[in-house]
Amino acid sequence: MPPTPAPLGLLCPRAAPSRAAAIVVPARPAVAGVSVARGSAWLPTNEGVAAATVLVADVRGFTGISRHLGAAATAAFLNRLFGAIVPCIEAEAGSIDKFIGDAVLAVFGPPVAEGEEADRAVRAAIAIQRRVAEINRTAQSTGAASIAVAIGINAGEVFFGRVGAGTWVAPTVIGANVNSAFALQQACKGCHAGILISASVRRQLADHYCLRLLDAPRLHEPPLYDFGETAPVYEVLDHHSETTFPGLRAALRHYHRGLAASRAGRFAAAEQAFAAALALNEQDPLCRIHAERCRRLRAAEMTNLCNATKRLGVRRHVRL
Repeated sequence: MPPTPAPLGLLCPRAAPSRAAAIVVPARPAVAGVSVARGSAWLPTNEGVAAATVLVADVRGFTGISRHLGAAATAAFLNRLFGAIVPCIEAEAGSIDKFIGDAVLAVFGPPVAEGEEADRAVRAAIAIQRRVAEINRTAQSTGAASIAVAIGINAGEVFFGRVGAGTWVAPTVIGANVNSAFALQQACKGCHAGILISASVRRQLADHYCLRLLDAPRLHEPPLYDFGETAPVYEVLDHHSETTFPGLRAALRHYHRGLAASRAGRFAAAEQAFAAALALNEQDPLCRIHAERCRRLRAAEMTNLCNATKRLGVRRHVRL
């Protein structure tokens, strides 16, 4: 009788193909040549490079939480949180690749592509944030501290299969596109965002979502956030309610109008648009950052204009 597969994410001894380490895969229809039932293995014949959408969810401020709770209570806290997050991923036919401390790495696509991977990943992220909001509402009623989860989603080619050395291997996905998903998740803190998706994910979306373009600088102007190859980056806002983000759709219209004006160099008009968005939701930190940026750029523009005017006056005086 073959041994019980080790939990995904823990290093497990390399075994023969018939005894391969298991990956957590939700139940799916059978596909010729591939085992896709819950708990099925990524066999060597399934290993390779494939298109996938990768989701990374991480608890913000986990270091402080763990120091406050202690080791045993931290483990119990993570188990409860993962118990709320994992069903959101499985409901969209996502696969849990591994748990990394306070983070979850999930994959939509390999070993069997079912289509709409980007939409399923975004819907899972929205469901996770809504579930976290429910947990926080319960925490407030009991006097417990609230938590925040940052999610990054990227799409592209990844290697899926067993990775390791010697007698220790683990089934996983790996590649630059996986790293980019982690980078987006980490950028959520600086961007004051809950869900960030890359341009490759945005291009693949079939449904309509409340998306906010984070930055669109003018030519030769440094971006507000440097996302490298994943740019442009979008924030997903569908998990918000009227309570958490008042006047969401109207504020989005003002925000994008301000972004377009800023990129065109019309900083006064941009500042007015961002002010209109802030009037609907004064707690929107990203909109406030853009408004302050426009004020600085407008002030710098006026300074440059004054200096240019002074230089022009001196030149005319010399010519006379």
